[in-house]
Amino acid sequence: MSLPPALKLIKIKSGVVKRITKEVYYYEKEVIREKERLSKLENEGKDEYTLKQQEEVIRESARMVPHCMNELQTAYMELKALLESETHLCESEEYQTANVILNDAGVLLAQ
Repeated sequence: MSLPPALKLIKIKSGVVKRITKEVYYYEKEVIREKERLSKLENEGKDEYTLKQQEEVIRESARMVPHCMNELQTAYMELKALLESETHLCESEEYQTANVILNDAGVLLAQ
């Protein structure tokens, strides 16, 4: 069964918000993991080049967090506006799922 266009759009936009939320969490964890790896490399007495490379990996991951947060903010606002304009669909599973995803993303954005 095919979804009505509004529900299809809600499903797509909620998928975008969900994916970007996962990316933010992933990059935050990656920064922590790579810092631990750098510490381990320093304790092992690795050469300066290896340490510089690891620092660059950390910087790249750290730069992705604000980038993803900006994308998340935009996607969040789009989904929120869509849900507000389609309140007549509030009984649908897609709408309710999108609301949960929106709330989860809102928690992350509030941090």
